Amino acid sequence: MVPASQDFARQFPQLAGHCRDEDIAAMLSRMSLRRLQPGEHLIEEGAVSDRVYFLLDGALDVRLHVTSGSKTAGTFGPGSVLGEVALLDPGPATATVTATVTATVLGLGRAALDDLRVDHPRAVSSVLHALAAVLSERIRRASDWLGEVRGLPAPPPRTLLGALRALIGAG
Repeated sequence: MVPASQDFARQFPQLAGHCRDEDIAAMLSRMSLRRLQPGEHLIEEGAVSDRVYFLLDGALDVRLHVTSGSKTAGTFGPGSVLGEVALLDPGPATATVTATVTATVLGLGRAALDDLRVDHPRAVSSVLHALAAVLSERIRRASDWLGEVRGLPAPPPRTLLGALRALIGAG
């Protein structure tokens, strides 16, 4: 069952922050609900996709194919957004996403987003803003990881609290 607008807004505040309830309701009406069983793939590496997924419950593992087999890139829980690149730039998936337990996702495809743009541009703007934030955070984490692998110093803190900790030598 698709969640009510208020429930979705609570679970995905970064997306709902700039939307009115009617925009969220319009977006939810264009999303598809999918229930995954443990071991079932949501996204398969190499398969073409144009959907972003919002994880309502359960857990999903993201695995990348590497020369020595596959490597877990992360495990995601409720409130996570996955497949965001595919919505913005449809093409082959770069990872396989698999349910580790029973999971429920809402999917939003490119055609639905284009349809939504006509009557609810604020909702589309909010979706794009939230996806930019998700992508930015993932790029930062990947950059930090590459720095660690190369033995580079840790990047400067990104929050005021982190800056204060660094300033007083606490972290």
